Amino acid sequence: MRFCVICEVREAKERHHLLPRARGGSGYRTIGVCRECGKGIHKTFKNKQLENNYNTISRLKEYYYDNGCQWKKGKDKKDKKIKEMLDYNDREIRRVMGWFEDNYGK
Repeated sequence: MRFCVICEVREAKERHHLLPRARGGSGYRTIGVCRECGKGIHKTFKNKQLENNYNTISRLKEYYYDNGCQWKKGKDKKDKKIKEMLDYNDREIRRVMGWFEDNYGK
């Protein structure tokens, strides 16, 4: 069994092109990655970023380990909605606390 070259934990079941195929990398070097890292790479980076900044194993591993062994979901719209909800809840809590302080003192 071969392990993922990024996380080194899960079995490598996919091939990742270090230079994206859409950017001319169809004949370029590939590496074995697990499904989670394969999906994480493409959710985190756009093809241009992969081509210019993350086209080596060492750069991908460095990003992965610098971020606590997880991929950020940079393209997810859910992150923005969650942040908006948390901001709303924070404002609402402060409003209610202010009302209690005004009416009942500190």
